[in-house]
Amino acid sequence: TKFMSLLTRRLLILVLLVLYMILLFVFFYPTFSANCCSGADTDTVTQVDEPINNYPLASRWDTTGIFAGPGFEALRKTTLDQNAEGKILEIVGFYYEGEVNPEGYESIGLARAQKIRELYFAEIPDEQIKFSARPFSANSDVRTGFFPAGVLNWIAPQETVKEDVEILDDRILIRFPNNSTQKVYNKAVDEYLEKLAPQLIESGDQVQLTGHTDNVGGDEFNQDLGERRADAIKSILIGYGVSETQIITDSKGKSLPVDTNETEEGRQNNRRVEVVRVSSNN
Repeated sequence: TKFMSLLTRRLLILVLLVLYMILLFVFFYPTFSANCCSGADTDTVTQVDEPINNYPLASRWDTTGIFAGPGFEALRKTTLDQNAEGKILEIVGFYYEGEVNPEGYESIGLARAQKIRELYFAEIPDEQIKFSARPFSANSDVRTGFFPAGVLNWIAPQETVKEDVEILDDRILIRFPNNSTQKVYNKAVDEYLEKLAPQLIESGDQVQLTGHTDNVGGDEFNQDLGERRADAIKSILIGYGVSETQIITDSKGKSLPVDTNETEEGRQNNRRVEVVRVSSNN
């Protein structure tokens, strides 16, 4: 009888321990999963809903982890349904200034774009895929929370080389020929700068001009080339009457590509000056 009573107590303790472990798993696994799967080595989809602000595809600071949120399944279905002969799926990975590029990648934005393809669109042939990246100015929110990981666009083959003036959400890109400080001669470039100048004069806003290059040549050479490209746009704006004190110039050299440097069209897309207006009210 004593033996059976001892055995019963031990079995009861074992059952309670098992129940305790189950409760720990139920309450803490979701948090653990979200944290452990947000790193740069994430190879699988993490499905989360509430924390990612309704972004179908989201990521986090300094990682290439991709999170699928509300609307993801509809986005994937729509994208696959729009596949057609002669079309190319451009996967644009977003990145923020200040993020660190993962080892083996030219840009964390390009790394995110490639991860999106790997996870969700592996069935689309390589010849129908185009990777690119899009920069944004960083703020405190993006360093601690989720932000959009990228966007998907079906484009025609000729659209893989971007326009000489490309208008993005928070900046304008002006592209340059190879090893040159002379902007691409295009009426759209001149028209844009001619319209921008009086807007700056009237508002008193500053403008940030950041020069970028492809990866041909050394770091020092490309840093200097990026500075000279920014200075070239600065000179044009001053010629239109913008005060020199309103213009800030900088160079990132070859450190922040928006396209691969493995192709000529990619290098052409990387040779650019980014124009960002800074409100005088800030």
